[in-house]
Amino acid sequence: MEPLQTQKEEIDTILNKIYNAWNSYLFKYKFCFSKLNSGDDLKTNYFGDLMGYFTDTLEIVFDSTPPKARNYTEMFTFNISFLQAIYVQQDFLEELLLIFKTGVSKGELKKDINYYVNRDLRNELIGHPIRKLGNKLISSTLFSYDASEGEIQYARYHRDNNFRFEVKSFDVLDIRARHYELVRHYLNLIAKKIESIVTLYSRRLNQLLSIINKVDFIQTLDFCSQLFEDFFNQEFCFEYEVIKKIYEKREAHFRYQHVIDRFLSRLFEDIQEVQNDIEKFCNPRPITKSLDQNIPIELWVSELSVPFHNKTDIKKKRSYSYELSKLYTSKNEQFNFFARILREDFKNHKEILNEILHMEFNLGDNFEYYSALKYLSFKISENQK
Repeated sequence: MEPLQTQKEEIDTILNKIYNAWNSYLFKYKFCFSKLNSGDDLKTNYFGDLMGYFTDTLEIVFDSTPPKARNYTEMFTFNISFLQAIYVQQDFLEELLLIFKTGVSKGELKKDINYYVNRDLRNELIGHPIRKLGNKLISSTLFSYDASEGEIQYARYHRDNNFRFEVKSFDVLDIRARHYELVRHYLNLIAKKIESIVTLYSRRLNQLLSIINKVDFIQTLDFCSQLFEDFFNQEFCFEYEVIKKIYEKREAHFRYQHVIDRFLSRLFEDIQEVQNDIEKFCNPRPITKSLDQNIPIELWVSELSVPFHNKTDIKKKRSYSYELSKLYTSKNEQFNFFARILREDFKNHKEILNEILHMEFNLGDNFEYYSALKYLSFKISENQK
């Protein structure tokens, strides 16, 4: 059996993989979301709450240590929290199996020994210590005061045994091992299901890649809205209705065509980035913890490298990323200040000055302001090469 801390870390790693997939693909893109058992509940914080609660109870299940024997209060407190945390995680597991359409029913889980032994123990000792059917007693239980360290023990009187006294004992490590095998198995099953969903999604993205710059721009937008809709949230100029309006004005000025070109190039880059991320998600590379001392280390020297004493001879052109970022985020409060800097530094660059003027005339019109700012950023970058 693996060390206890390793058990917790492994389960935590799988949970993180599932949650990362949720945030990166499943909740973000309609295509992926449609592959889930997706009711209105999944559009709330419910999934995040479930995953957070699952993670928060890992320490109770896998890291908590049974107290010394004869400390009855601590023993009973441990037994209750330990078994209840396992029970809650079983419920979460059932819910996850349902959400991800794994095909595993609660009836199937009830046949799994790693599920029902721990669940029956919790139900009998914690959930229903006095159990009745109608007015008829089925069983009663009571914590034992004679349990050894690392053992959960209780007295039971059950109808099936004619209510004769009996002692039930369970080793904490056995309970923990069963739960670990249960959770690991089914979380891995869920992770595999997610991998199949995102792999299919990556293949569908190839269709979108294949039409960029090859079909009408509006067709590209429509296909993007069906398959890669989060891209429209990248920035103001890329919003669906805004980019359509920019397209309609593409022949009025270079600035509008520039935004269209940037939209398409960014779309292509972002799709490829998502596909690369999916590949890494499905086929993670192991992290090498140590270097083989027998493997020579090659030192690569860039062609741009120069001796230290010559570095002062290189004249580095100033970057205007700070000024431009302020024009993006603080256009009303600080426009005059940062526009004045750019006007002074580019006083001989007519096209840059015209874009600044266009922005100044359209401070209240986001469409014109940000279209001009995007073109301005491009022209400044071009000038600084």
